[in-house]
Amino acid sequence: MLKIKILKIEIYLLMSLFITAILFIFFPKFGSYFQNYEKDFIENINPEKMSYSIPNSKKLKSIENGGVILFFETWCPSCMIEMSGIEYIASQKIPIVAVYSDSDEDIINKLKENVGYKHINFVYDNNEELSRYFDISSIPATFIVNSNGSISYKISGSRFFFKNSVINFIKNLSNKK
Repeated sequence: MLKIKILKIEIYLLMSLFITAILFIFFPKFGSYFQNYEKDFIENINPEKMSYSIPNSKKLKSIENGGVILFFETWCPSCMIEMSGIEYIASQKIPIVAVYSDSDEDIINKLKENVGYKHINFVYDNNEELSRYFDISSIPATFIVNSNGSISYKISGSRFFFKNSVINFIKNLSNKK
């Protein structure tokens, strides 16, 4: 059963990459989204827009002084594509908590072992307490936590987190230099 689920995830990832490649080849203007992404990402951020504290939870202890919270599921192709960027952020000494609620824990363990997500702290939200607190209605959903333990920004949908200016922005918000 686990092998079938992992195979489905691999198929979703390959399909997503294939569709993205087709969009770039046949619709060149699709690429302009990514050219403007870095500028839009930083210019459209209003840190005052979100200013509520993260809940006092053992699950979020590692980011109480700044970092990133990601809500995802392994069956979500966009989430899985975003995970490599999230791992890259975590490798830059920014604490990451990746919250999942209805994915099989065996699949998460296989992701850690086989894909190499070694910098991310995976948290199982078994009673969906965190999902309710953060009012998660779609995934992936990413929250940037500042050094005071407050949410500064919410990112809905899949993003690419490989740009240095984006990483520096997150580091500055969370004082992780």
